[in-house]
Amino acid sequence: MNLLKIFLTMVILLSGNLVSADDLYVFFPVTTRLRVVKEEFTKALPGTKITVFGRYKDFKTKIKMDAPVAILTKPAVIEQIKGYTIKLKGLRKGSVLEPYVMLSVDQKINPGSLEKISIGVFDILGRRGMKKFIKKYFDPVHGLERVSKMEDLLPLLSFSMAETILIPEYFVNYFKTISKLNFVVTKVKMETGIMGLALKEGNATTALLKKFKVIDQKVNKLMEVDNWK
Repeated sequence: MNLLKIFLTMVILLSGNLVSADDLYVFFPVTTRLRVVKEEFTKALPGTKITVFGRYKDFKTKIKMDAPVAILTKPAVIEQIKGYTIKLKGLRKGSVLEPYVMLSVDQKINPGSLEKISIGVFDILGRRGMKKFIKKYFDPVHGLERVSKMEDLLPLLSFSMAETILIPEYFVNYFKTISKLNFVVTKVKMETGIMGLALKEGNATTALLKKFKVIDQKVNKLMEVDNWK
């Protein structure tokens, strides 16, 4: 009987440790395989349960079902998720904002005349959310072609499924390295937050914040940032 009590006590203690462990949901545009992203985050944040998502729909659905201690994603995404507050912002070259550009083939795009042009985008907010998000910067817009992988934006241009793709300027070199298409870059008046780490409201944990401030530069590169503030 004493052995049974000891066993049950150990189970309860271990269960408590598992529950209290920080869990982090990760979702952002990435050109690296999700498996590799998870492996790098797991190594860099020991003691943190990491879940990496490739699609916004899966990310949002999982949060509703089982809200984590923290989420790592684009600030525009965090703004649409209730119950979380941004605690750290990623910086690149000293700024928390990144400029966007339109990438097209052979000819430049007129950002002021998009009513007949289809635009390819990485889907960070779902169908309705993306329409509302893009409308802040361009209105009217003819149509959006959404993809859930950065590399899937290339076929939209290759097969004329979209006249242009709207991407953070940071990714221009990526597309130039994977294709020999004659890309033309059009600068636009659009800047958004690069990356945000948000904690669930009412959660007093600071351990994860401390870890992020000294996180490995290899992982920062995956997130397209230099450091955090």
